[in-house]
Parts: sequence; structure tokens; C-alpha cells
Amino acid sequence: MRRDRDCEECYAIYLQCSRGCGITYTRCEQHRQRDLDRCDSERSIEWIERDHFRVRLALAPGENQVFTATYTITQSDMDAGQVDNTATATGNDPDDVEVSDTDSETITVVKDASIEIVKSATPSTYNAAGDVITYTFDVSNTGNVTLTDVTVSDPLSGLSAITSGPVTLAPGENQVFTATYTITQSDMDAGQVDNTATATGNDPDDVEVSDTDSETITVVKDASIEIVKSATPSTYNAAGDVITHLRCEQHRQRDLDR
Repeated sequence: MRRDRDCEECYAIYLQCSRGCGITYTRCEQHRQRDLDRCDSERSIEWIERDHFRVRLALAPGENQVFTATYTITQSDMDAGQVDNTATATGNDPDDVEVSDTDSETITVVKDASIEIVKSATPSTYNAAGDVITYTFDVSNTGNVTLTDVTVSDPLSGLSAITSGPVTLAPGENQVFTATYTITQSDMDAGQVDNTATATGNDPDDVEVSDTDSETITVVKDASIEIVKSATPSTYNAAGDVITHLRCEQHRQRDLDR
């Protein structure tokens, strides 16, 4: 760019960004011709929650200047899947007519949607029909995007409703769900209760993710038997008297009440 010796202005070019960010820049102050190439030392400025930033400098024909800025990714950007942004460069010619150009850039997320469930039971053993077992389902978002409609299902017949849910989980968050189950005589005879719970949730693209976990609780066996013998009549007085003996024998636990 040509300048007169006594020129007191530097023509400026401006870089605009549609997102707030921090930049490092060098600017030329207004001087006479002999001082036009003298610049301030580098300064750093940071704009927070602003719509744009501007950097001023002069460029001669054929010259270029590299500008830099930083932007910190938010969880909203993670869930959106990409960040679109357009920058605009403007400058004034010697007749003070503005020229400009724009360029856009899109960066995309590497999505890792995942969920984890850990199931536990309290108590972990039972010893009688009617015992109540409390199941706990600890569900965590182990991915990097938000999960919605997070729920737990368990096919165990007789299980109470699972509370709570559905819920939304941000990355790193967890939710504890609970349910109860009452032991039956069939469970006593079987010796254990096995079942598997499933946690599901949807990522920002409405793609379902899931995980399963199983829990086994066991019976504390108390197999026992008792015999009570009696005779009717309890006395006799002649050969040929008939005495009736009664005897009850129980051998297996599932038959003890029969």
C-alpha cells in the first residue's frame, strides 16, 4: 500500500468471528511515514460472551496475516454433534472503500454414547417365603453425550414397579432406581433367584444404547424332619388286639408342609 510521507493513518483490516474467544494480535498505531512500520508489542485480549472480535492492522499488496483464536467446546456442542462458524475479513482501500470476504468451518464430534447399569440386592440371601428383597439399579452415563429417556426394565415376575424414571443423564451423571420382590415357596425350593435388568437411553440422534447386569440371591437352607408316633389304643389286654401306629416322615424341604 502506498503512503505519503506525512500520512498520519494506517489503513486497517478487520477480522470478525461470530463466537466469543481469545486472540493475540499486533496493531500499528497512527504515526508519520517514518514511524508507520513501528508496532506495539504483542498484546493479548480476551472477549467473553461477545458476538465478535476485531483486530486492526495494515496489509500491503501480496502480504498476509495469520490470526488465531480459541474456542472451548460445551456440552451443548457435544450434543449438537458439530460446531458451524463463519469468519469475515474486511479492509478499506486508499479511497476508504470497504472490501470483505467470508469463510466457514465446521468441526464435528466424535460421539461415544454409552450407558452402564450395576444391579445389587439387599439382603443377598433369604430363608423363608415372604422375605422381601430390595433391588437397586445404579445407572450411569459413561459416554460423552447426553442421554434422554433413561429407564430400567426387569422381567422378574412378581417384581414391584421400578422407581424412578424416565430421567435425563448428562455425561458422568448417574441415577439409582429401586424395586422390591417377595420370596415365594417356589424360590425356596429352587434354592436361588436369578434375573437380569436392562438399562436403556437415547443419544441426541435418538439412537438407543443399553447395558445389562444380573444378580443372583440364594436360599439359606434349613432342611429338617420330625416324626411323631402315637398308638391307638395306648393299651391292650388280649392277644389279637389291633394297635394303630401313626407316623409322619418328611424328607425333602419342598414337601415339609405337605
